Amino acid sequence: MSVEFQFDFPRTLAAVTYIASKDIPDLTMYKILKILFLADKCHLVKYGRTLTGDRYSALPDGPVPSRVYDFFSKQVLKKPFSVEGRKIVANLAFDRKLKYPVFRATVPHDADELSKSDISALDYAINEFWNLDYNQLKAITHKYPAYKKAWEARPKGRDSVLMNVEDLFEGDPAALAGAKEAMLENDHIAKLFAKRRAV
Repeated sequence: MSVEFQFDFPRTLAAVTYIASKDIPDLTMYKILKILFLADKCHLVKYGRTLTGDRYSALPDGPVPSRVYDFFSKQVLKKPFSVEGRKIVANLAFDRKLKYPVFRATVPHDADELSKSDISALDYAINEFWNLDYNQLKAITHKYPAYKKAWEARPKGRDSVLMNVEDLFEGDPAALAGAKEAMLENDHIAKLFAKRRAV
């Protein structure tokens, strides 16, 4: 079974708000999702955990954080119906009438939710990729072995499949020794405790 993290909505909201506060041109939903993915991947290969705890899906346009993608596509861009959806909308300004709305933050991010390493990973992703357009971001994220492995192995006719977190380490020169092992050990311990609580 693949490693699973606990989705952390408050930290994710802080990360999205942080990204949207950086005056990034053409900050569409797509660009937010890609920057979040790249920040999550950066943090994972160094520290053995992602910022968001979200699960990543391989879609035709590349990898996306599943929960955040659902919040944006089903609520933020339409009508928020959950507490989380309303919190995202409250932190962002955008024109819902546009086909591809551009986002900016209306409030500062919650600094208590993001660690120094979280900020460092977000800054890396923003500084490296802020000026890339849709096609460039799509091309970059399509090259990652984790995406290719999941996409090529998807069941016939499916246009979405979950990616394995372990595969995000593959071929990444920035991966620190021991980060993957620490992640696997923490996941094993968490699953053992979950089984004991269920008994």
